[in-house]
Formats: sequence, structure tokens, C-alpha cells
Amino acid sequence: MINGDYINYWLGSPKAHKYGKNVTITKQDILWGNLTFTSRKADKATIGNDYSAKYIYNNPNGSSYLSLYDKNSKWTGYINKSGSRDLVPVSYNKNVTIVTKNQWFWGRLIVEV
Repeated sequence: MINGDYINYWLGSPKAHKYGKNVTITKQDILWGNLTFTSRKADKATIGNDYSAKYIYNNPNGSSYLSLYDKNSKWTGYINKSGSRDLVPVSYNKNVTIVTKNQWFWGRLIVEV
């Protein structure tokens, strides 16, 4: 429904679509405070940082923007999707030995949206 997204954008109410993926930053880019691109966040997105991208917005300029949240579920800003890559889990399938005391063990790695 991209055409509808464009109409909503021009009416001043961009439409959010659930994205629900973890992403890593691949290009140092501006973090925006709004989708009219008039408010920049103080920090830029740093290459290699990981975020939860809960929502995606389609812009009439042909780009898509992700709404990013940090590991504490605090909203960080909007970034052009082209500056990120979806994180994909891969099977390691190896035996490991824990050599450091007092480590946490996690039962699942799912980010709730």
C-alpha cells in the first residue's frame, strides 16, 4: 500500500508498518528526530551498532525509514533503511567451554515488538 503511505505522508501523518527486526548499522548516517527531516538527533548512527527496528515508513522520495530502539527499548530515532542490514541468526553448532565466572545464560533471543 505504498501509494496510500505517500498520501498519508503528504497529509502529515506517515503510516507505520510493523518491521520487528534487529538491524546493524552499515553506513554512518543521520538519526532523525522526525519524518519531516527538520530535527536531527544529537548523535549519528555508528557503523556496527545494533538496534531493534520496530517500524518502517515509506517516504515519497522512494526511501524507507526505520524507527530504531536501543537495547533498553528506548527510542533512538529514524534512519534511512539503506544504511542498515537486517541481522540474521546463524547456526554455530559447536561445543564451547565457559571460562569466565558469573556469566548470564539466555533462553531465547527474541525482540518483542
